[in-house]
Amino acid sequence: MGEPKIPGGYVIKARVIKTKTIHRMPPYVREIWDYCLREANHDEAIHKGNVIKRGQLFRQYKDIREDLCWYIGYRKMMYNENHTKKAMKALREAGMIDTMKTLGGVLITVLNYDFYQDPKNYERTNEKTIERTTKEPAENQGIPDNNKNKKKEKKKEENKDSIDWVINYLNQKCGTNYKLTTQKTRSLIEARIKEGNEGKDFKTVIDKKHSHWFGTDDAQYLRPETLFGTKFESYLNQIIPNGEMSKDLIRANAVDIDMEDRLEEFRNLELSDEDLKAVF
Repeated sequence: MGEPKIPGGYVIKARVIKTKTIHRMPPYVREIWDYCLREANHDEAIHKGNVIKRGQLFRQYKDIREDLCWYIGYRKMMYNENHTKKAMKALREAGMIDTMKTLGGVLITVLNYDFYQDPKNYERTNEKTIERTTKEPAENQGIPDNNKNKKKEKKKEENKDSIDWVINYLNQKCGTNYKLTTQKTRSLIEARIKEGNEGKDFKTVIDKKHSHWFGTDDAQYLRPETLFGTKFESYLNQIIPNGEMSKDLIRANAVDIDMEDRLEEFRNLELSDEDLKAVF
C-alpha cells in the first residue's frame, strides 16, 4: 500500500525568487503574494456567475485580511486595509499580478502562472554536474575567480528570466503568441535591459501602447520589433492625457481607489444592479 496523498494539490515556488524584487519587500507583501499564488485557480471555474480562469482568484480585500489573520494569545491580529492596498500596488508594479475591480470584489490574475507552475520549465541538477563542481583542482592549476564567474552566471540567469517574463506578459496582454526561443525578440529585449531598463519599464511600454493601439489599425505594431526597438525610451516616457487612457490602463494605475466603499454607499440607496452598473 502506497503512501497517502496530500490533499489540495500543490504550487511551485521557484528558488530564483531570491533574486527578484519581492525578496526584499516587506513581510506583509510577501505573505499576500504567497496567498495569491496559493489561492489561484489550478483549473477554470465559475464563481458567482463569473468565469475565473487558471491562475486567477476572486476576492474582496477584507477576505484576504481575514484569511491571513493570526493570534497572540486570545487576541486576533489582522493586516489593515492600507497593508492590502500597498501590497497589491507593489505586486502589480513588480509585474507579478494584475487586478480588476468588479462588483463584489477584485479579480486577481497571477501573471505568467502557466510558465512558473510547469515543472518542465525548471532545470534539474544531475550527478555529472555535482561531480564536476566538486572535483579537486589539478597541480599548478590556477585558482578560478569563482566570485566573478558566479556573478556573471547569476546576471545571465536573471536576464534570461526577465526576457521570458517580458515575452509572456506581451502575449498575455495583447493576445499574441510570440515564442520564447525567437532570437531576434530576445536580442531586442536584452539590448534594452543592457541600457538599464527593468521589468516594470517593459510593462509600462506594453500597457501604454496597448492602451493606444489595441482595437485600432495600429494594433499590428503591438510586436517586439516595434515596442522594444529604438523608440523604446520614447514610448516609456510618453505622456498619455487622462481622456485618452483606456479602462485597463486606468485600472492598472488606480489601485488606491476603494470601490467597495463606494459600492456600499450606493447599495444603501437601494439602487438596482443596472443602476449600479451605470454609475460604475
